[in-house]
Amino acid sequence: MRKVLIIGFSCTELSDGYAAALSEMLTERFIGIQIFRCGLGGLNPHVIPSAIEKLNQTHGPFTHVILEVSTSIYAWNTRDSFDLAADLAVDIAYKASISGARTAILLLYRHEKQPALVPWNDILRDLAVREGYPIVDLAEGFIKDRGIDYALSLLRDVTHTTKEGSRIQAELILNALAGWLTDTSPGKVSRNSIVNRSSVSFADLTGAASQLFRRLDATFPYIELAAGESIRIDFPKPVLTNGITFVYGPWGGRVSMSVDDEEPIYFDCIDDRSYYERLGLRYFNPRDGRNVTRIELKQENFRPAVSLLRGEVASEPPKARLVSILTLSPHELPRVAPAAS
Repeated sequence: MRKVLIIGFSCTELSDGYAAALSEMLTERFIGIQIFRCGLGGLNPHVIPSAIEKLNQTHGPFTHVILEVSTSIYAWNTRDSFDLAADLAVDIAYKASISGARTAILLLYRHEKQPALVPWNDILRDLAVREGYPIVDLAEGFIKDRGIDYALSLLRDVTHTTKEGSRIQAELILNALAGWLTDTSPGKVSRNSIVNRSSVSFADLTGAASQLFRRLDATFPYIELAAGESIRIDFPKPVLTNGITFVYGPWGGRVSMSVDDEEPIYFDCIDDRSYYERLGLRYFNPRDGRNVTRIELKQENFRPAVSLLRGEVASEPPKARLVSILTLSPHELPRVAPAAS
């Protein structure tokens, strides 16, 4: 039985986006196919590995995974170096393939006026070539074939498509991947990943009552802190962490976070796009992480002045919805150096 995961950002989540149209086309083409979708909003791709891991636990194992990880703002606002971004791409591929799924890379176009800080799409192309993954290039490759004016005519903003644009994308993806989807033999597991990216939920760490944040077929438990409330977690031994995830929303405010009794740092669970509830990420060192033995988080009785692009900021006191701590650990298998070209 074919069991397909399509995972990415807001383009994957939209009810009128390419993934919705593609799901309908796949259901018509392949009898008995099961399709699961997870769109994480405009989030950094650092959360993709742990999201794949969680989806494998709840819905897997998958026979095929389509990675749509090129359309977030990551490439334009990252502090990652080229090498860190390349390592992240490999780590994503490892999580997609470790259960035996066949992996494909989907590149969608994002129209930004400024050049990217890291060539993320090129990194993903190189990854696909090295690992032998099929790649559907509806970004720069599509522009080269069809022209920039036609590519822009399919968009309704910097990256989201019109209904017609979504249908065209879905047809192109289906035509490119139909043969790949026919093959249900186990895929190749990437052996070049440096670290295992995972996560542990605040609900599991604290035992506190939790609720579920949903993104299509993915669910993420979170705990809620009211204004003035705090939690403290003491680990029996240092844990290598990469950051924490939380939920943005119109009810959000400012959270203080103290690690190992250091001076607190602050992050906000609200911004101008918080009319749309989505996962947020406050990450530490992007590859090496940092060892943590104690972490304390507090919802301050403060909300920054924010004007939402749609709707209104909640009138109630601010609150925090804390999802998970991202963790890093070495792989048991040694890293395999890419073959010389």
